[in-house]
Amino acid sequence: EEWLELRWDEAHVLRYVQVTFNDNVHEDLINLHAFRTSEEVRPELVKDYRLEAWVEGAWKVLQRVTDNRKRTRKLQIEDGVSTDRLRLVVETTNGCPCAEVVEVRVYR
Repeated sequence: EEWLELRWDEAHVLRYVQVTFNDNVHEDLINLHAFRTSEEVRPELVKDYRLEAWVEGAWKVLQRVTDNRKRTRKLQIEDGVSTDRLRLVVETTNGCPCAEVVEVRVYR
């Protein structure tokens, strides 16, 4: 597993997280309606992952996603979570040996 951690100097109540993964949008497909690739899902896209927050001295799973097929994922944290650390843990991709995260946006 590979992970990306965000840290702040003090705890904040986080309410919304948006993650964007690489899905190789730069590949020249000429005409998206007529062109088909051998993959049903882009191999570069992260398949299984979890989002965790550091709460009371331990990592708490906020969301776990399996069989992801979306480039951008959004998580609304209903009651918010108070933390000074957030971690995105990539468990697997759809075939690529490395995982790529384009951006993580965190809102209070």
